[in-house]
Amino acid sequence: MSLDAGSAMPVVPRSGWRRVLEWRLLPVNKLLQTKWMQQIFPKLLWLVVPLQYYYAQQLPAGFGLESYLPSAALVIVLVASMVCVAGVIAIGYPRSKYYYDAARSLVSSMLGTWGFALALVCLSSSLTGGRSSRPDDVVRDFLCPREPVSWMKKACDSELMQPVLVYFVYALAGAVLLTMLIHGCARIKAERNEDYRPLQEPNLVVVAIAVAMLMAFFQWLITTGG
Repeated sequence: MSLDAGSAMPVVPRSGWRRVLEWRLLPVNKLLQTKWMQQIFPKLLWLVVPLQYYYAQQLPAGFGLESYLPSAALVIVLVASMVCVAGVIAIGYPRSKYYYDAARSLVSSMLGTWGFALALVCLSSSLTGGRSSRPDDVVRDFLCPREPVSWMKKACDSELMQPVLVYFVYALAGAVLLTMLIHGCARIKAERNEDYRPLQEPNLVVVAIAVAMLMAFFQWLITTGG
């Protein structure tokens, strides 16, 4: 760090800005390039089955205790939906020479973000406890109290916008946690794929928006069809 001429303010090196900007992107390359992470992380995705089973019970008109198969089927449908949505988004974002690379980058990011977001939703539900027509939710109760601020009132009163907004916060937090986990695991010295072709990494916010909209849609599907 150095001082700019005629100013007492320190000048942050460009490398520091690059590190800050890197945190806007999900580090998919570090995940897919490291062999042990590429093998283990997809297996961890199976944890969403019990998480989805638990959360589907907490929703009004959601699944019952005996709904093991519907919960597993819902996870399969959700995974397939995220793959399809990621495939559509990948047509234009992130910009890549090869469509498959863009789709692979988005699919990996969205599935990992969804897993973390679902875990946070279940944690919120377990901490607040109880099941009612309007079960408690830490994020929703913070964003939409009984008398929300004026600029939030329209979103809080909307049956469409409110769940998307709440799930966006969960998904964004999940994307940040996933990013931190990958960066942490990447510090472990391990064998890497030498022939790996780097992918264009997607923005955290874009991934969070896509995941939030899908989660909100499937909440609506469960509660209206339950």
